[in-house]
Formats: sequence, structure tokens, C-alpha cells
Amino acid sequence: MLVAERECRGCGAEIAFARTERGHWIPLDVAPDPEGTIVLRGQHGLDPLAHVLRAGEETTEPRYRTHYATCPAGERFRRRRAA
Repeated sequence: MLVAERECRGCGAEIAFARTERGHWIPLDVAPDPEGTIVLRGQHGLDPLAHVLRAGEETTEPRYRTHYATCPAGERFRRRRAA
């Protein structure tokens, strides 16, 4: 179950947000994708947490892709890390 569904301001696609295990919000494509690297597990309040799969980690849970990876305007919304 994804939470906070809305329209992407960059491309107009339907997206949803999920909280990561570190407490940050991440935009996800709404449709599951077998190539995705994110699964929803556990709970934060009533919402599931986004868990990023490690290399080689297998799962039978539905996988999702971060919308940054599929949005043509994704770079506009990424936060820059301090150097």
C-alpha cells in the first residue's frame, strides 16, 4: 500500500510517497516493477516503510522504483549532497 498519492510536478505521472527507514520521504512510481529496488515493509504509524534492497537481496514482495529513476525531470527535484 502506497501513501500520499499525487501527480508529479515535473512530468504529470501519478506518484506516491513513502517514508524511508531513516525518516525521509521518497517519491515512488505507483505501479510495482519487477526491476524495482524498493519494497514496503514494517510500519511507521499506519504507513509502511520504504526499504531499499541491497545487492543480491531477494524478495517475493512487490518491488517499486523511485520516481527519480523514471521521471524525465527527476534531476530538478533531487537534493544535492554536501561535498
